[in-house]
Amino acid sequence: MKTWITYIAAIAMGFAANLLVGDLEILKSVVASAVPILLDLGMFILFPLAFILFASGIASLRRQAETTLFFSSTILWSLATTLVLSCFAAALYFILPLGMENVTTNGADAAALSTINAIQPSQFFAMIVNRNSFLQFVMTDQTLLPILVMAGLLGFALKPDMETIRPAYVVMNSLAEAMLRLARIFTILGAFFVGFIAFNWFNSVDAEGRFFANLKFFGMIGIALSSALFILMPLMFALFTGFKGGNPYRVLFGGMSAYLAGFFSGNILYAGTSIIALSRQNNGVRKRIAGTAVPLYTIIGKGGTAMVATTTTLALIVSFNGSLPSWQAVMSIALLSSLFSLISSFHLGYETIFIVVMVLRNLEINLEGVEMMMVVLLPFLNGFGVLLDSAIATFGAAYTSRLVSPDDSVAYRDLV
Repeated sequence: MKTWITYIAAIAMGFAANLLVGDLEILKSVVASAVPILLDLGMFILFPLAFILFASGIASLRRQAETTLFFSSTILWSLATTLVLSCFAAALYFILPLGMENVTTNGADAAALSTINAIQPSQFFAMIVNRNSFLQFVMTDQTLLPILVMAGLLGFALKPDMETIRPAYVVMNSLAEAMLRLARIFTILGAFFVGFIAFNWFNSVDAEGRFFANLKFFGMIGIALSSALFILMPLMFALFTGFKGGNPYRVLFGGMSAYLAGFFSGNILYAGTSIIALSRQNNGVRKRIAGTAVPLYTIIGKGGTAMVATTTTLALIVSFNGSLPSWQAVMSIALLSSLFSLISSFHLGYETIFIVVMVLRNLEINLEGVEMMMVVLLPFLNGFGVLLDSAIATFGAAYTSRLVSPDDSVAYRDLV
């Protein structure tokens, strides 16, 4: 059975279980204890998967003389989607300037905002260069950057331009195929994980007090998200590929289960394994592209989070002031959201909060505690952001792959 069916079915079962037996304390306790374990299992192979695929991919890109094309297209797609989505959110707010209403901040952790700070240069460079390179593998589980640096160096040296290096290159390619097989297995099993994660999400989120009481704001978020998913990104994909990259909606459909996993987990790394597997299997993305582009997009492909952060920042300002600021201020918020999104991946699970807090600080906007509303709404806001970021990674991998090779169409029966 296809993953898009099993994931939707698992989410529906999680929702139904929450309605029927969601009040059972023992069940809530068991699921709440199991969800962190399931999230860890979902990310269990991501770091070795990214290391092996990235090293193998860089070596293959160097062999094919496609390294410059790969990095330029990946960076271009990341920056373009981030700017377009953020500016679209700002423009949409001029049409629908809606604030947050009826959001109680009871239970919000006041310390969550005070601890948000930009990563220091010393911390950033420590992730790139370490006295003991083996520490790169255990430095953090919040970002793929440290292991990608090591993988990139290994891949650079693995270019099979010498007879003695070719066996190592072949072995690394074989390992990459084995890791892709594991990624497909974990993606298929992910439906089971998502069912429990969805139950816990529905059970822990106060939909009546947070979502239904604030339908106007979430309606605007829904318009922005739908426009980005079904209009802006497919159009950008078509334009960037010169209308030769195939049906963009087929690309969008190919990664559906990864988007759902990203939304309910609120974790781009949890969705990362599925994005890699689905890009390769469903969208015909070349292995050397899927294994290199997707890990990079988990770091710099944050256009969805930037879009949600722009909308959230403007909503908080409207809630506090009662009116929208000048268009110059609105565009400044959109541009700063785009800028800070590039380093938001170092705050895994709190990317939206990080961007909003940094924008408010740099523009010296004091909302006198109104920003606590977004802490309460974080499961929604971060979920929407990760969903869009997952789609950006899916489209981005397909875009770069179409540049280096013809459109490899995949029959529906071969989809996972």
